[in-house]
Amino acid sequence: MHGRLVALGLVLCLAYATTDGLVHGGALVLSIAIPAAVVLRRLAAGQIRRSAPWWLLSAALVTLAVNAVVWYVDVCVRGHVNASGLASKVTLPLGYALLLAAALGVLSPFVRRDRSGLIDAAVLWLASASVLWAVVLHPTLVRHAVAPGDLAYTLLLVLLVSGLAGMVLQAAVGNRAARPALLYLSAAVILTLAGNVARALTFDPATQTSARWIGLVWIVAYSSAAAAAAHPSHAALAEPQPVGPDRLSRSRLVVFGLALGVNPLLAEVQETVSGHVDWMLLTAATLVIVPLVVVRIAHLAQRQAAAEGA
Repeated sequence: MHGRLVALGLVLCLAYATTDGLVHGGALVLSIAIPAAVVLRRLAAGQIRRSAPWWLLSAALVTLAVNAVVWYVDVCVRGHVNASGLASKVTLPLGYALLLAAALGVLSPFVRRDRSGLIDAAVLWLASASVLWAVVLHPTLVRHAVAPGDLAYTLLLVLLVSGLAGMVLQAAVGNRAARPALLYLSAAVILTLAGNVARALTFDPATQTSARWIGLVWIVAYSSAAAAAAHPSHAALAEPQPVGPDRLSRSRLVVFGLALGVNPLLAEVQETVSGHVDWMLLTAATLVIVPLVVVRIAHLAQRQAAAEGA
């Protein structure tokens, strides 16, 4: 299975990187259509246990394939600089939303077994995403005069995908039986984040396009998503392994403190350096991180009370 994935990825990447026009665009469309077909075939054959999240994944891939076809027609066939129209604007965020919902659905059994570990990982990745946004992404997007709505969309996507990536990786660390499928899913999520970051950083306002090589990131990301469903270890996703006792160590307390303080600190630095505070980041990140920390501490207090009452 690993060999078939590598072979498929190499063929599509070579076709995308070494051609132009219809073949070049067709490689990108196939990089989404083939994984969608793989997941749908396995679902139709009843080869996937606990299939609901994988139906969401197939819906995400089909939606993104529609987006790719619209782009193919507008750019490769009609010769436009970029895709336009309502279908192009709607299918991309909808596909990402379905992809996030699918990954969360896959993780739901792990949340019941290792809620604390997943929250810890999500908080750490969210804090890191805040730094990435404040130091790299936001200044670049402001220089490109990106509209406030697009800024908010990109920020929300970066925060949500970052938190999800941390959770999937944490689940992979603690579950050996399901690790290959979870690592493939991690690759799909992290590469989705990397592709969106790269697209924002390489965006050219003059041509309204981003770097061509970003398509290679999407090809590997979509192939990895299909591989998570195709690998035999996906069966273990329905029955996570038990984890050790929940302990809030000193190092984790330090991480929580840093996570809670990083956005106010970034705001202070922005105010000092430029006289401008990114209130969008401060609000969004706080609304995501603080509730997670509260849930984490409440869960720990609940377990402590149960232990004392035993």
